[in-house]
Amino acid sequence: MNLPCRLIVAFFPCLLLSCGKDNLVTVPHPNLLAGDSARSWRIVRFTLDGTARFIPACRADDRLTFRINGTYHYQSAPDRCQSDEPDSYEGTWRLNPARDTLAFRALINGTFTERKLKLSALSANQLKWQYRSAAALVEETYY
Repeated sequence: MNLPCRLIVAFFPCLLLSCGKDNLVTVPHPNLLAGDSARSWRIVRFTLDGTARFIPACRADDRLTFRINGTYHYQSAPDRCQSDEPDSYEGTWRLNPARDTLAFRALINGTFTERKLKLSALSANQLKWQYRSAAALVEETYY
């Protein structure tokens, strides 16, 4: 076999493999967070400065639903942590994939506050974010 034929035979598998990589499709972050139209999440783990904390029943039954259109729905019923807490509320969210941050207006101590969260994990079945509360690092995990 002459040299040009050997080179073609040697590099042909490389050409096939490199073409296959171009066809890979990755799911963008918004779809991981909100699915094709909406996805609901429930808190399963809460840590404070790395130490796992108890999740009260009034939070464990809450549902946070992100919609692909940039809105969310928070359902705190049937058990509410405070008597004046609404059963549910809605708002908007935005994702910055370059910085792995999620921002949305959340109800904190009775006031809607812009909260920016650092995403530490986001997959089809897990959402994990971190934020600072006072001097403590809080991490919440959702399934």
